Amino acid sequence: MIFSVEQASRISRRLMGVGNLFVRLYPSLRYDLRSAGLELEAGAYAAAALISSIMWGVAMYAFSYLALYSRGVENATAVSAGPGLLIAAIILMFQFIYPRVMARKVAEKVDRELIFALKDMYIQINSGVSLFDAMCNVSKADYGYVSNDFEFAVRDITAGDSEERALEKLAVKTKSDYFKKALWQLITAMHSGASTAGALRSVIDVLIGYQHRMIKNYCSELNFWILMFMLIAATIPTLGITLSVVLSTFGSAGITPALFLEFIFASFIIQAVMIGFLKSRRPEVYA
Repeated sequence: MIFSVEQASRISRRLMGVGNLFVRLYPSLRYDLRSAGLELEAGAYAAAALISSIMWGVAMYAFSYLALYSRGVENATAVSAGPGLLIAAIILMFQFIYPRVMARKVAEKVDRELIFALKDMYIQINSGVSLFDAMCNVSKADYGYVSNDFEFAVRDITAGDSEERALEKLAVKTKSDYFKKALWQLITAMHSGASTAGALRSVIDVLIGYQHRMIKNYCSELNFWILMFMLIAATIPTLGITLSVVLSTFGSAGITPALFLEFIFASFIIQAVMIGFLKSRRPEVYA
């Protein structure tokens, strides 16, 4: 964003009304911001996103206008409006999607730390520690987002909420499906008077099985992507240059240093994209 949420809030109160209008059209923005851990008002965030998208659109419009005007294109003013509006719409769309993407990334990190936090709680509860004290200990430990979430629950309980109510708020807030399942099983066990340790144990077993499946699936598809990487990195560039040399004997075109560098540059870009793709596919688990 060109303008932060605080700066956008100070620019004009009318924009806050426009931002609230966008929030009505996209009501999940509030939930996405809360799930991503962004303590921001949805209307202010929407207003900041709108201002930033407009500024990017104006910048694209000015760039397109100067490029077309320098080439003597007629109606450069009208033609430049298209790229400006397109960029503004794309930037605005991405700004609204960004909190959901952040929430999913947070959920992946929560799933990575969750198994260790739940094991810690399971051991403490089996040792006779109360659920509230176990949550306090986990909130003070180094379990990343899981510790932060339990810290919010501990604050709510300290402020006067019941343990069930605090865990319900946490279950609604988190984007992690397994954390939701663990919290709702704890709430159900507390309502029914069942053992909370048993509920934690079942969630831990399910989460361990889920992580094992993620690792197996990644390993099975990794062989295919390694083959594709070798084809793109070595085979296709070599065959492409060889074919170009053969075809150059039948025509006037030949292998020039510029064409050779283009092959290398294209191969490098594709390899970098594939490496980034494989990195994004890697499960967020600890071996």
